[in-house]
Amino acid sequence: MAISGFVILMISVSAVVAVGSLIFSFIMIWNFSKKKTMGTALLAFFYGAIAIYHIIHSIMMSIAAQNPFSLMHKILFISYVATLLLSYFYLYVFACRHILRDNDLVKSAITIVMLAVNAVIIGIMGYELIMDVPSPILSVISLKPDWGISHYIPVPLVLIILYLTCVLFVELRIIFRLSLTLAKKETETEIQRKGLQYILFGILSLFASVLFTILISLPNISNTLFSILYVLRGILTLLGLLLSYIGWILPKWFVRRVTKAEIVPNIAIDTEIETPYTSSETFNKPVEKKDEINEM
Repeated sequence: MAISGFVILMISVSAVVAVGSLIFSFIMIWNFSKKKTMGTALLAFFYGAIAIYHIIHSIMMSIAAQNPFSLMHKILFISYVATLLLSYFYLYVFACRHILRDNDLVKSAITIVMLAVNAVIIGIMGYELIMDVPSPILSVISLKPDWGISHYIPVPLVLIILYLTCVLFVELRIIFRLSLTLAKKETETEIQRKGLQYILFGILSLFASVLFTILISLPNISNTLFSILYVLRGILTLLGLLLSYIGWILPKWFVRRVTKAEIVPNIAIDTEIETPYTSSETFNKPVEKKDEINEM
């Protein structure tokens, strides 16, 4: 069966996002090799999981167009959903160490919901599909003959449960915490404030991409709207990764730009500035100025 232009668009967008995510993941791994900070490692895992998620989606759409409802299609569908949730679990662990500061009870509760409850849902959904259970209750078939594709999507209730954990437990809480920090002016330096702003804008972009994912998963969505939302989701995902990378790593070019523009006139432009995010213990602590400071 020939692959339609619509499917080629989906595969192309997912491939571009996957390549971009892998690039950011390798950059994070390179930074981790120099700094050995857990936050950098967790973001590398997050970026890598996002890349794997989009790689799986590209392959899944290709198979759905040529051999829908095959065993490989079913396995990829389950992996696709599981990888998305795993990526946001890495983001939660990162945020918990450096932004949210949840106590052990809250961390345990959220971990149980994000991993255990969702694992049960994904496990049941996988069992229904792989064992060809008649009339599965957790997934439905989306037939798109004009797109040249037929594929599986979770039922609305499952969509709500799966994506609510990403949005409510992770993204909205990070957005609230960072917004509160910036509103209270708790940052000690302008560079730290800029870094938090970039992380906030990055999470807002990822939040919008999850909302678009929910919208394009709804049945009876028009071809035009689906195409627009799908492309925008890819753009927002890459934008979110880029902004969060800049806000966390504070690359030299970014520090130079902020410093040169308005911030620390008594520091030479070539001076590298230590990030406040070297560990969870230094969040919201002032940036120290030294004669020789290692690059973050």
